Amino acid sequence: TTSLEQGQRHLRQAFAPAMEVAGLGPELVPEEVMLAPEEGARHVTIWNRTEGRKIAGNAAPLRRNLERYLSKHPDCEVYSGQDKLLSSAAGEGGGYICPVTGERMNEHVPIWHKLERRKVTGNAAPLKKNYVAYLAK
Repeated sequence: TTSLEQGQRHLRQAFAPAMEVAGLGPELVPEEVMLAPEEGARHVTIWNRTEGRKIAGNAAPLRRNLERYLSKHPDCEVYSGQDKLLSSAAGEGGGYICPVTGERMNEHVPIWHKLERRKVTGNAAPLKKNYVAYLAK
C-alpha cells in the first residue's frame, strides 16, 4: 500500500466512531466529513522510510493537511511504531537497518581528525548513515 492509502486508512479508522454516531455510512471518505477544529489542528506523527526516523510534534503535519503532506512526501507514512519494529528486528543494538546492505545505520563511526590529530568517537563521531556527507565538509 502507498503512504497515501495508509494515511486515508488511518483517517477512516480515526473517524469511524464519529461517522457512525452521525449516521454516515462507510461510502463517505473522511475527507468529505468536516473535521472539528481541535481535531484538524492536531499534529499527526509521521514515519520517514528513507531516513528511518519519526517526525513528531510541530515538525509533523496537521491532521487537516495530512493527505496533502503524504502526496508531497511519498517516502513518508503515518507513524505506527515502525522504529520499534526496526529495533526489535535489529536485535539488542536496535537502530535503523539499511534495506539494501542490512547494516545498522544509526551507529557512530569513529574517525581520525587530521587537523587536531585525535580520534573522534561516541556521540561526537558521525552516524554511519551520513558519515560521507560529514567527511565532505
